[in-house]
Order: sequence, then structure tokens, then C-alpha cells
Amino acid sequence: MEETEIAVDCNHLLWNYKLNLTMDPKFESVAMEICKSTITEIKECSEEERGKGYLVSCLVDHRGNITEYQCHQYITKMTSIVFSDYRLICGFMDKCREDINTLRCGSINVGEKDIHSQGEVIACLEKALVREAEQQDQAHPIREECKKSIMRVAELSSDDFHLDRFLYFSCREDRERFCGNTQAGEGKVYKCLFSHKFEEAMSEKCREALTTRQKLITQDYKVSYSLTKACRADLRKHRCNLDTNMPRAREARLSYLLLCLESAVHRGGWRRESVCVHVYEG
Repeated sequence: MEETEIAVDCNHLLWNYKLNLTMDPKFESVAMEICKSTITEIKECSEEERGKGYLVSCLVDHRGNITEYQCHQYITKMTSIVFSDYRLICGFMDKCREDINTLRCGSINVGEKDIHSQGEVIACLEKALVREAEQQDQAHPIREECKKSIMRVAELSSDDFHLDRFLYFSCREDRERFCGNTQAGEGKVYKCLFSHKFEEAMSEKCREALTTRQKLITQDYKVSYSLTKACRADLRKHRCNLDTNMPRAREARLSYLLLCLESAVHRGGWRRESVCVHVYEG
């Protein structure tokens, strides 16, 4: 058997193993036991149909709200498995299959490409979403349900750059060069890489990946973990994130939110020493 055929078969078997892992009733029963209280507290997860992998995906989706230590540890491990391949992210392939094919963003057939290519598929969709927002490409508009899935995946990977597979592989050397002492988690590596983006030693591939992520943040501030964490309370207090007030154009949303907060400063309702202001001012 040729070496390439062996690699394809290995990838195929690995993917099937991970897929079965997320859908195995025994595996789900472990989640139900360890995360019993959490499942009860999170309505969306308690209502998910059992036996189809939806429960674990739901817990991954809401992992930021998990306070049970053992459940949090368990779901953290599951997150690394789920995000290693976009096809394991519940519902993503169904919502974006048509756009992946239309935009020629890569293979969605099992085993045709190595595992790194799965990150490239999402990166391709993200770039297409950015081009559409900037009105550079109106030939193939992305369907709304796929747009929401793309942004949700970007949001879910905002705390740990390892989960953004394309950016992780694009910036591995740059991370070691510029941010080797930066601990992963809470968006710290992203923030460090952003601060070194224009340095001459930054690789072009990493710089492009960072630019795409920054442009996604302008469409939805929740794609930035640090901005979300720092500003959530202020945005809620000053009613800046009400859907009824948000502009329809995605690329204008972050500007709207920041202007809303800035107006609170001028009214005297937002303290300049607020953690949020330090985050968005750089």
C-alpha cells in the first residue's frame, strides 16, 4: 500500500473514532453523570436530544458558564477533540456545506485531506465573510445560518488560540518568537500576537491570520475574549448591546458599541479607569 493511502486511511479511522466518541451513548452518559447540575442549569443542554452527540456539543458551546470543577475539566478536554475537526462541531457542516462547496473552500469528504486542512476550511469561510462585509465580493453571499455558525466558532475559540486551528498553525513560530512566555487561555496569546503584528520579524502568514480575526472582531465583539470579559458589564449597564439598536451592517457593530460606551464617558456614566476602556484603547 502506498504511503499516501496509509495516511488517508489513518486520518479516516481517526476521524471516525473522534466522531463515534462524541456520539457514543456511554460517552454521553459520563457527561450526564459528571455534569448533572450543569445540564440542569443550562436549559438549552437539558433539552437536547440524547444519543446524537448534541449534549456534549451543547456543553462545549456553553463551557464559559460551567462552574462545576470536574465538569469544566471534562468539557475542556472534549473541546480540544471537537475543535480539531470542524465536522465534529455540531451542526456546522449542515449549515455551511452549501457555502463550502460554492466558495470552493475545500473538501468536506472524510479522509481527502490531512487534519490541518480542516482549519483551512473555516479560515476560507472567514475570509469570504470578511470580503463580503467589506463589499469586495458579492458574487457568492454566505447564507445567514452559515454566517452565524462561522462567527460562533470564532467566538468559541476566542479564549484559547489552540482552538483556532488555522491561526495556530500559521502562528506557531511567531508565538514562540514573540509570546513564548505568555500563558495560553483567556485570549492572552491573541492579545500578545496582535501587539507584535507589525513587527518586521512577524511572518506574513501569521499577520494575515491575525488580520482576519481582527476583522471578525469588528463584526462581533464577542470574537475577542478580552473585550467581552472586560466590557460585558459596561455594555449591559449602558444598554449598548441591545439587538434593537445594533446596526445591520456587521462591520459597523464594534464601532457602534465603542461609540455607545464613549458617549457614556461624556455623560459621566462610565469611569475612565474602567477595565473595559483600557482594553479597547489598546
